[in-house]
Amino acid sequence: DSLHVETGVECAVVTLAGLRGEGDLSRFRSFGTGLFNHWGVGSADHNNGVLVLLFQGDRRLEIVTGRGIAALLPDRWLLEMQLRAMVPHFKAGDHAAGLEAGVSELRHRLRGLAPPHWRPCGGADGGGS
Repeated sequence: DSLHVETGVECAVVTLAGLRGEGDLSRFRSFGTGLFNHWGVGSADHNNGVLVLLFQGDRRLEIVTGRGIAALLPDRWLLEMQLRAMVPHFKAGDHAAGLEAGVSELRHRLRGLAPPHWRPCGGADGGGS
């Protein structure tokens, strides 16, 4: 996708009906981290993946980042971005628009911050993967 070509960052977006059972909020983060690691989102060399995970029935959103990209997408920025760009769409019942708005914000931020060596072919030709 264009985010990967432009920045070298892999982003996966997942929507689920929800998690079954009771428990504290850490179960959402644990599930997201487990899925992120199981799928191997991002480059193994740079650990620069992002997983956007929406639990629709639970009204819960998690964004999991690899260690290599965490400094570019700090928790505070992610929270502010979610509240500003995504949550209004979710509240209006338009989950797709909220997810698209979030990915667009991620793309915009990472275009200016991701190092060139993350890009496929070092960013020289903008192609390949």
